[in-house]
Amino acid sequence: MPRNRNRLNVCTACGKRAVNNYIRYGITDDNFATMAKEPEKKACYKMNHDHRGECHVFNHSFFNIPTLSSRPCADDEIRDVKNTFKRIGFNVIIHRDYNLIEIEQVLKKLSKKNYKNHDCICFFVMSHGEANGLAWARDKLYPVDCFLKTVSAVKTLAGKPKLLFTQKCRGSEVDKGIELEESLMGSSSSSSFENDKTINARKIPMRADTMVVHSTTEGLQNF
Repeated sequence: MPRNRNRLNVCTACGKRAVNNYIRYGITDDNFATMAKEPEKKACYKMNHDHRGECHVFNHSFFNIPTLSSRPCADDEIRDVKNTFKRIGFNVIIHRDYNLIEIEQVLKKLSKKNYKNHDCICFFVMSHGEANGLAWARDKLYPVDCFLKTVSAVKTLAGKPKLLFTQKCRGSEVDKGIELEESLMGSSSSSSFENDKTINARKIPMRADTMVVHSTTEGLQNF
């Protein structure tokens, strides 16, 4: 019986790249089997430099603004981040209750530093905040995007992970929640890679290799 060349053989070793190419370009079963044996290039970051990286924690508990309350949770936040990230090899650096000028001074130093022997860099911003990506320093609002914007221009961090975690409000609305139907409890969803593309270029975008994690969605308070 002749082989059905339109049949899709899904092999767990091939990865999504081979599957997508099979669908798009009509690759035959014979070629598909060959592609399945090819190792996926650059499937993960190189994380074996001399240093894991720096983890900069900008934590605020007190403010010069009368309308902003103190944050009694600050000590617990610092302890948890410090213990967790030291355990996985980071050099954790705490910047506590900095004003805007002091934050800008730190960023200026980071922009001139050599990270050749570092795996990555990480930032935590823990403070009061507003919508549109703004956080409170001790004295003024500033855009939290300034951290990734600064280190994304550092050549020795090109192609390396640059992480930003924020623990702050992103607006004034409150998420009231919604009751979940019992039939949906414990259900899971799957992801689709239909639009996955492989791009080969000699230059990469400055904002490549970044990850931003927020404690709440845009427009909502943080608890």
